[in-house]
Amino acid sequence: MNFIINSSNKKYMYIGVAILAIVVIITCILILSLKKTELTYTTLIATDGSFHVDFPTNISYVINNQENNEFVIDLYSKEDEMFFYATKISKIRELDFASVIHKDKENYLKDKENIHDDSGIIPFTLPNTTAYEYHFIYTDTSYGKEFYCNVLWVETEDHLYVLNLEVVNENKENFEEIFEKIKSSFVEL
Repeated sequence: MNFIINSSNKKYMYIGVAILAIVVIITCILILSLKKTELTYTTLIATDGSFHVDFPTNISYVINNQENNEFVIDLYSKEDEMFFYATKISKIRELDFASVIHKDKENYLKDKENIHDDSGIIPFTLPNTTAYEYHFIYTDTSYGKEFYCNVLWVETEDHLYVLNLEVVNENKENFEEIFEKIKSSFVEL
């Protein structure tokens, strides 16, 4: 078997090698980008030690340490334009949890502008607790941008917890999975 390589065959061979090289380069870039976006998490504990959640280690954030802060977690990432704050409320009597959430949501939305994509209040699955969430998009005129807001309410035997996660709407897709991980990792201590 003799293979004769003429100029026409050489041209196809060069095209094949070029295509193969491009495929290899694209594959390498995709693999590196997937490795780069893999998130690792660490345990973030509320300032009063009442609960913890998993929080991404690759998000640099600042903790708000203002005196008389009503939040047990209050942090933000200037780079990602993301905010996370949480409140703990002691239950002094039995209450209609869904009604409390509905009333709070109504009051919370009164202070927001241009609200849209409101999810309504929906159940959220957490082990051994009752939990509900809602999310919406609003315009923060002082910040000059739209924000995606995701609120999780958790009822335990003695407490109610409110986790509020917000991010500039243009970064929403980057944070949806992160917000799910944070909410799903909630554990009362």
